Amino acid sequence: MLISELSAASGVSTHLIKFYLREGLLRQGHLTSRTRAEYSDDHLRELVLIRALVDLRGLPVQAVGEILAALRLPATNFHYLLGYLVGSLDEPAPPAEPSEPTGADDEDSTAARRTLDEAVAAMGWHVHPGTKAMRSAEASLDALRRYGIPLDVTDLLQYAQAADTIAQADFAHLSTLASRQEMFEHALIRTFLLDTTVLAMRRLAQEHLSGQHFSGEDTDPAGTPQP
Repeated sequence: MLISELSAASGVSTHLIKFYLREGLLRQGHLTSRTRAEYSDDHLRELVLIRALVDLRGLPVQAVGEILAALRLPATNFHYLLGYLVGSLDEPAPPAEPSEPTGADDEDSTAARRTLDEAVAAMGWHVHPGTKAMRSAEASLDALRRYGIPLDVTDLLQYAQAADTIAQADFAHLSTLASRQEMFEHALIRTFLLDTTVLAMRRLAQEHLSGQHFSGEDTDPAGTPQP
């Protein structure tokens, strides 16, 4: 297909496609003349992935380029490459407001990490302790503890078990795909897009349970905004 057809099929403007080509995010097409190139379905799939990572996820161009470069390499170790690709989407929790360090702060942080480590061990998960996901989880548990809402291991295991069920569904899908390239791409897209879906489903479940438990207390006051 020509670049105009690639644009029509992907919904990405030719101007933006040319930008991705200049930046090396999208592979060059097959030149049929000095000013004309043809693109394949592989280019279309790659363009959809780029759009998701740049426009929807908001990753910087350099980070997207590194992810795509990793995707194009022969997979020497599927586990580590998949971990790198999916881990690229993880975002550490935002840092807390700066404050003077205290012994209590250190104690809270240590307790949060201990709770996380115990939950991971109880689940039988074998994970690297320094990943972004581990740091993000630790920071969130630390913040909860500082707010006076600590989670113990029993509490955290309920969320870990739900997360394990979701991850099992992810990998059941991946096992149906024919090639590693498809597996990597689907892992990226599903992780990114379903993160938002899973969070939204949690909100829906909370709304449902709130209605079950508290809907009979009082009628909604006039002017209360809908969630």
